[in-house]
Amino acid sequence: PLLGKIIINTRATSQADEFFQKLQSLGAEVINFPTIEIKPLKSPELESALAKIETYDWIIFTSKNGVDIFFQNKIDLKKLKNTKFATIGPKTKKSLNGYGFYPEFITSQFITESVIDAFSQIDLKGKKILLPVAKLAKKILPEKLIEFGAIVENISIYDTLMPDSKLTDFISEKLEKQEIDYVTFTSSSTVNNFFELLNGKSLPPNLKIVTIGPKTAKTVKDIFGFCPIIADEYTIDGVVMAIISDINSRDFGSKEIVPI
Repeated sequence: PLLGKIIINTRATSQADEFFQKLQSLGAEVINFPTIEIKPLKSPELESALAKIETYDWIIFTSKNGVDIFFQNKIDLKKLKNTKFATIGPKTKKSLNGYGFYPEFITSQFITESVIDAFSQIDLKGKKILLPVAKLAKKILPEKLIEFGAIVENISIYDTLMPDSKLTDFISEKLEKQEIDYVTFTSSSTVNNFFELLNGKSLPPNLKIVTIGPKTAKTVKDIFGFCPIIADEYTIDGVVMAIISDINSRDFGSKEIVPI
């Protein structure tokens, strides 16, 4: 279904392979152009949290990155036997499962607000919650949890940076020649850094942009003036299906939904 389509994948190098393979298996030509780099962070706050890890009632992971980087630290896993976990999205849950832990709940939607809704139904008064998050993570989740009566430690364990790229001129030329069909963005950071790497150049009007959620879509609209396609499911599978649906909507031929 994607035969002949050229798609730019802006995910970090450490996350690009699965998405690349899905798109390629469906016939697309994929250009990996990572616009973010994931960098683990160390801090006295993190060291302190790990030293008393058994004291937390809950640990909430908002991304797969958070899970993987958290468990890269030296942790006595037996001390987590009484800890409850919550995760956002299936990929985060799957990553947590890989370390032998299972979330008390996984949110039905892939956004922070869904975690807030779930925890609003739980008695959190006096409960200790650890939030291992990205450095630029918004404060709405810890603020709401504190409102619910929890004792929250919001600790930055990784940062998202803009990498140096040798592909910038190549990508610029491809865009100028209108040879790119789709650009995919999975976070606002990927959008902002894409804009910076291209030195603020405008995008061709024929280009289709696909985002993993409404917040990323708003960043696209604010920066480029485009109204992007938003995946119905906020996952890479959802992004793939959004591309296929867009092609089908403009193709008067087969409307068959192709499994991914």
